[in-house]
Amino acid sequence: MKNIIITCLLMCIAIPAIHCQLDNTPPGDGYFGEFVPRGMSLSTIFGEYRYFRDDSVMMYIPGGTFTMGDRLFPNSQSIQKIHISHFYIDRYEVSVSQYRQFCYASEREMPKQLPGSEDNHPVVNVSWEEANLYAQWIGKSLPTEAQWEKAARGGHQIPQWGVEEKPLPLYKNPLPIRIYTWGNTLPDVTGRYRCNYRAGDKFSSKGKDGYEFTAPGGKFVLYEGSPYRCSDLSGNVQEWCADFYQGKYQRSDKDPQGPKTGKSHVIRGGGWNSDSKRIRVGYRAFGSSDYRSTSLGFRLVKNIE
Repeated sequence: MKNIIITCLLMCIAIPAIHCQLDNTPPGDGYFGEFVPRGMSLSTIFGEYRYFRDDSVMMYIPGGTFTMGDRLFPNSQSIQKIHISHFYIDRYEVSVSQYRQFCYASEREMPKQLPGSEDNHPVVNVSWEEANLYAQWIGKSLPTEAQWEKAARGGHQIPQWGVEEKPLPLYKNPLPIRIYTWGNTLPDVTGRYRCNYRAGDKFSSKGKDGYEFTAPGGKFVLYEGSPYRCSDLSGNVQEWCADFYQGKYQRSDKDPQGPKTGKSHVIRGGGWNSDSKRIRVGYRAFGSSDYRSTSLGFRLVKNIE
């Protein structure tokens, strides 16, 4: 009996070690010194994480304070300091290839995509309900509006990229209320396009950034990437958020979830046919749960319990 008890104890001790070995990430060995959740591992590219279920690239957003809001639009939220707990977010929007796997597994029809759209382009024509089902299937969540904006704008402290040491050091965000993910300059300044949008704010200029419709995920990352190296938060496709939409409301200053009820959901980020105002970090749009558009997709987050 004594030998049986000892054997059982050894098995219980060994189980966590097996998981750590499979994930290739010992506890506390994340790029920011955090405990990496099971089902994820460090990528071979410094700062990136791999999520096994859909082989997606994710980035870590450290917990802390950031400034949310934009006074330019009638439905803008007031400028407010918000504290957000740490989480992971997809570096790229969910792709055509990834969503096709979901459609195959769930025996549903793949939505019609734009001309020229390939496997590495963001999926479009997906409703909020379908995006949420995909998130549940893959073990992630749609981002809250506050999570999305922090990923796009950066916290008051942001990573010091270029220094390959762990934990990755943080420094003061020089543009905590930045207009776009890259800063405050227009997306076509000096003739170099920083994202996929309606070039020059004219329909006649559509495609001058190199893409008439969507672009492959990460195509503009060298010029457009957010302070956390996320791509296409400005432009390419608009993105669903988890929150119900309300024009103006009093939100919590810690991990706000949005209104408890509503008829529509928040849409953020602007798309390939948006002008320079609608790809601002603070721009807010909305759509009903069954709304679809050729310029609307989504990305996901992995929340930490």
